[in-house]
Amino acid sequence: GTQDSPYPAMAKALNISKRVHFLGYRRDMPQIQRASDLFVFPSRYEPFGLVVIEAMASGLPVITATTTGAADLVNPDCGIVLDDCDDVNALADALGLLNSDRSLRQQMGKVARTIAEQHSWSTMAQTYLNIFEELITHEKHSSHPHLSPSSRPSPLSESTATAN
Repeated sequence: GTQDSPYPAMAKALNISKRVHFLGYRRDMPQIQRASDLFVFPSRYEPFGLVVIEAMASGLPVITATTTGAADLVNPDCGIVLDDCDDVNALADALGLLNSDRSLRQQMGKVARTIAEQHSWSTMAQTYLNIFEELITHEKHSSHPHLSPSSRPSPLSESTATAN
């Protein structure tokens, strides 16, 4: 919930309570995102930013910052990445640009969806499986001492060998 959050009071103090809605915990985020025009996430720190990929999967253009891990997925064709998450003017400019151009938002949303599809759970899992299969099937990789634990003697076998 929002009962312990300072943000509703801040919104009231800024006289924007009628324009800002605090929804609390929700289970219907895909529906909420589909009803949105864009997604803004200028977080100061987020190691991956799954929420950014979820927004992109919903077909939303994204405004984020370089401080989020998902910023690497956001290119100029699907959103805007702010160099400084605290740069209010850059954020306002990005919001103004996307707010004023519906066709740009729609085009960016399509590209965002395409990028997100390339990073779905099943696609990423298949990518890792393909890598593992390639390592297993190529003898030069599977016998490499740094890649294959079976090619190195275990500490137990070394200690057993020295004890005899």
